[in-house]
Parts: sequence; C-alpha cells; structure tokens
Amino acid sequence: MIVDAHHHVWDLGVRHQPWLDGDGLAPLRRDFLLADYPGPAAGVTASVVVQTVVQPEETPELLALAAGSDLVAGVVGWADLADPGIADVLAELRALPGGGKLAAVRHQVQSEPDPRWLLRPDVLRGLRAVAAAGLVYDLVVTAEQLGACAEAAAAVPDLVFVLDHLGKPPIAGGGLEPWATDLCRLAALPNPVAKLSGLVTEADWRHWRLEDQRPYADVAFGAFGADRLMFGSDWPVCTLAASYDEVLAAARELTSDLSAGERDAIFAGTATRVYRLCLPVLTPPPYHLIRERARNHQRDYHEGFATSWGSFSWFARDDQVSGPGRAGPSRRYSARTPAHHTAVCAERASWSYKGWPGYEMGTAAAPRSADEQSRLLQPL
Repeated sequence: MIVDAHHHVWDLGVRHQPWLDGDGLAPLRRDFLLADYPGPAAGVTASVVVQTVVQPEETPELLALAAGSDLVAGVVGWADLADPGIADVLAELRALPGGGKLAAVRHQVQSEPDPRWLLRPDVLRGLRAVAAAGLVYDLVVTAEQLGACAEAAAAVPDLVFVLDHLGKPPIAGGGLEPWATDLCRLAALPNPVAKLSGLVTEADWRHWRLEDQRPYADVAFGAFGADRLMFGSDWPVCTLAASYDEVLAAARELTSDLSAGERDAIFAGTATRVYRLCLPVLTPPPYHLIRERARNHQRDYHEGFATSWGSFSWFARDDQVSGPGRAGPSRRYSARTPAHHTAVCAERASWSYKGWPGYEMGTAAAPRSADEQSRLLQPL
C-alpha cells in the first residue's frame, strides 16, 4: 500500500496561481486536475491533496473534491492563522462537504519576509487553535527557517507539525550544514514529523542524481526515524525535474536499506496515523481460507484491521485476544468490534495476510475519540 502524502491539483480557469509566475515554472502553467494525477497507475491507493494559494476559497474546493473521491483521503488546506476568529473558520471548514477529510492546514511561511513569522503572538495563537481543532499543521519553509520551526513546535507542544520537503535542504549546492543541525534540533522534539518529498526540485533539475539526495535522506532517517517520516510525491511540481514514477522509484531506493516495517511506515503508516486518514481497503478473503493457508504453508497470520471510518473487519488468532468476549479463532467481527479491543486496534492499526497473493500490508485509522469508539465499537 502507498499513501502519497503530498500532491497538488489546480485549475487555472477557476483560480490564478500567482506563484507560477516565478522563473522556470512555465511547464506548470496549465491545469493539473485530479484526473491527471498519475498516482493510482503507480500503485497509490490514497493521497493527501495540499493547498497552493493563500486564498480562502481554495480549501472548500479541495474539500468538495475529496468528498467526491475515494482516492483523496485527506486535505491540507489554508486558513489565516493571524485571524482572531480562526477557531470558527476551522469549524466552518469541518462542517462543509468533505470537511471530515480536512487533516491539516498550512501557510506559505517560505514566502514571509519575517524569518520568525511563526513566532508572532497572533500566529502562535492561531497554531494553538489548530491544535484545539484536532488538526495538524504543515510547515512549508526554507532551510533558513528551521530554527523558528523548532521554537514554534516547542511553544505549541500539543500540535503535530509536519515538515514538508525535509525543510528544503540545499541539495543543488551540496552542503549539509546548517540544515542538518537545524533539522536534528527540530526532530529532537516529540511533536514534529517530516515528509520525504520535494527533493528532486531542491537538486539540479536537469542533472540530479539519486546519490545527491541520499545524504539528506540519511540525516532525516537518523533524526526522525521511519515512524515520523512519510512519502510525498509533490506532484506536479516534481515534474520540473522528474516524472512521478522516477520520484517514487527514488524514494524506494533511498529507503531500500530499511526494514519492511520501516518502509511500510514511510509509504503508508505514518501519514495514515498523523493525518488520521480513512483509507480504502481491500476486502480480505474468508477467514477459513486464511486459516487454511496459514496452516498449510506454516505461515503466521495476524490480526486484520480494515476501516471505512469506524467500519472494519477484524480476524484474530485465539492467542492474540484476551478479555471479556474473547474472540475464538473462527469468530468474525464485521463493522463493529467489542470496545475492549480498542487499544489493540489503535496500537496495531494494520492488517496483513502473509503468503496470500494479492494482499499486502496496509494501514487504517482507528476512530478519533473515545466517545466515537464507544458508540461504534459494539459487538454484532
């Protein structure tokens, strides 16, 4: 399973994209619609679409797009952090069609002339409102702004910050410092995570090599760990330097020395957990076939968890479940599960069928609140 945690769409007939007036961006001055997005052909099963302009009209449009799409599992929108009424703005966005897919907000901090913009009192107040709304904040910044990012993350410890594009390291120039030190300082805090994204456009667009990116990726792996890193294509911006398939292949190669579990985290698990995504999942084969397959091939099989926002099927070995209403090896829970399994579902929000062709590790989000869990997780 692949979750693309960062891509864009835009329709120039609907909205001008002022940033496209920049030098060298002529190839992007056309429409890039969801129908053009190459992720599904590359194996992507869910995506997060990210805002591109600081205009309030764009986010409702992205939410409406997500509402009509099984592919788009999350939206990173825009809201004015300095607005005293930002809490109401976020609540209104959540109430719109597709508002349940609002996962985060972000602002083009990279374009702010004040390098300490994130630390302004009104901005910090806005960041606290984002945290109170149960949302995440995406950081699109330059390498020079990483120090301010660390201070902001420390000042708002209840908010999860997602660093886009590893903070735009100077790959084209070949230097690691002070980017590496500042990135490690940010990663030392418990609430930031980062995206393995946008690296090809920080390198030489025409002559980039995978080995140019590797030192920066290695710093990120050591600083954040796989459980705080997520893959993002940054399509269509990435096409300035590479095709979608090339970006995905580069990410796979950069992570090839990691364990299977670490790669699963980077390519699906971290984004699903951090953004609380509701993922489309495959319908698992009948339980007796899984059990027979496991017995015949002496393979292990694990608890299965697949969700459609509070609707899931779970299969468990007898020795994996304890407590009242213990599930026997042939019992199937569908759509609802006993509440005492909540901790297992929240901590092991994944499913796998080893040795069953066509099924691979996937991830899914547990219900968001205890109240929602107690309402939804009732035995059939």
